[in-house]
Amino acid sequence: MMGTKTRRVIAQAAAAALLVGGGVVLASPAQAASSHCSVGYFCIWRDKDFQTDGVGTSLKSIYYSLANYAGSYYSGTSFSANDSASSFWNRSGTSQSVYIYKYADAGGVSFKVPAGSGRNNLATSLDPALWNDTISSAYFQAYDPHH
Repeated sequence: MMGTKTRRVIAQAAAAALLVGGGVVLASPAQAASSHCSVGYFCIWRDKDFQTDGVGTSLKSIYYSLANYAGSYYSGTSFSANDSASSFWNRSGTSQSVYIYKYADAGGVSFKVPAGSGRNNLATSLDPALWNDTISSAYFQAYDPHH
């Protein structure tokens, strides 16, 4: 027969195992984004939650800059990356911010994306607001013509 102390230890161990197991199974969208977007890159996805057509690895990544997303496609798809991003992640791996622009060649309004940050749904984002399906160019800070 088990004592109260033994039952309590078993219950605590079971609860801890459940928490650890649940943490492994349930990854946040940001964790998924950082695992698909390689270190040193800025990545965009066509849909919310860092996916394109239901696939997290179908992304468009840039290193340093991309003056015009026109003619670029999400990996493994025929979807144009121009004016179609609904989520993004800056995994520059340094303190390097990325500036995104509404027009090609660093034109129009810009938004600064600090290193290690992103947005999982531009359609509902308030910071930046009104950026869903509007990114046309992106530059790492050191390569940005305006900063």
